[in-house]
Amino acid sequence: MIDLSTHFALSITSSAIIGTAALVLAFLRIPHGGQWDKLSRARWVLFATFAILSFSGYFKASDEDVQLLSLATLGVASYQALLFSYTSSVLIAPGQFPVRRFALILVLISLACLLLGCSKALFPSLYSVLWPLALLAYTVQLVVHTYMFRRLAHRAQANLEDYYDDDVTAHLTPVRRMFYSALVVGVMAQKDSDLYLNLTIAIKNRKAKTTEFLTLKEGSLSNTYMLFRNSKVAANVGSADIDDDFTDTGIATELPARMWSTTVKVGPTDYYAEVYRDEDAEYTLCFGTNGDPVYMFEKSLYTGNLEASYLYKTIQAGVGSSRKLCALPRNFKNYRLDLEENVFYDANDNKYTLNPKTDSTGKFIGFTVLDKSGKDVTNNFKWVRELFDLLVG
Repeated sequence: MIDLSTHFALSITSSAIIGTAALVLAFLRIPHGGQWDKLSRARWVLFATFAILSFSGYFKASDEDVQLLSLATLGVASYQALLFSYTSSVLIAPGQFPVRRFALILVLISLACLLLGCSKALFPSLYSVLWPLALLAYTVQLVVHTYMFRRLAHRAQANLEDYYDDDVTAHLTPVRRMFYSALVVGVMAQKDSDLYLNLTIAIKNRKAKTTEFLTLKEGSLSNTYMLFRNSKVAANVGSADIDDDFTDTGIATELPARMWSTTVKVGPTDYYAEVYRDEDAEYTLCFGTNGDPVYMFEKSLYTGNLEASYLYKTIQAGVGSSRKLCALPRNFKNYRLDLEENVFYDANDNKYTLNPKTDSTGKFIGFTVLDKSGKDVTNNFKWVRELFDLLVG
């Protein structure tokens, strides 16, 4: 068994090394603004973790006072559980780091340690009652932190699968972008009106593509269709309850973190613009003199680069005799496209699966359509080829 002097020497050495690492983190130069803010935030949480671990190594309680040793161990363990779990959360989901909750729990742990220390010194009988409660609180803390981390890890994994091309959902990301850009206009239309939208989208490193959207009030739902005129197909790409709020339509699950108005110059023209920012991207929506959207620009907060540009070419709202473009074209077949599950359904509710095809180099070259029995029925759905052309640019 290691003697106390050797244990103390090892503790001092390890604390000095960890403390040096904390100082390196503190003086590490990180640019300000944009995607660097999240990295800077993670740096300071790591610094706090290393600093407290370093400090705890210099604290030595006598092994003769078992209660004091247990109290010190529980206090350090509580700080470590908090700091390590929140550091892990920052690293996998930097945009969702709850600073206020972190600070509140840090204060509560400090007050709990102070209460236990005072009760041990002044009210031993009270300490014997508080100690089991402190152990229970520590157990609850571990459970909560584990749940929080697993939830964020699952969300981060879903985001990665949506981003990288080895998952099928990544191939439909441009369609989601178009759908959301259509909803931006849709929520601005009159509640009792239908809406037609001709939209051009230019995604980074891809050719600009033009598509048509049609949003119709059908019963209690507002259904958004993509029109594939060459194949005479209308694909329902999203539905929302007419009475839903803006945040329930699929554009966002919560209000943007920041929003403001500004003026943006596009070519020779100055536009009134509104800017919305969430944890990943910044969206700039430019309006014409009639109040209709003209452009929308999507910029990544991680790279600072422009990821996509949208041009609203034709916007028409109508109802009754003023419908004009605001109606499904005649002789069009209707399908329902599920952008999350990568499947679609025909009018008889038969289910078909979209599987990506790649060549020998791994390049995405199209979709294979499978029916419920697994049979290849791609040739029966020419509009899927139009969908592919829209995706690859």
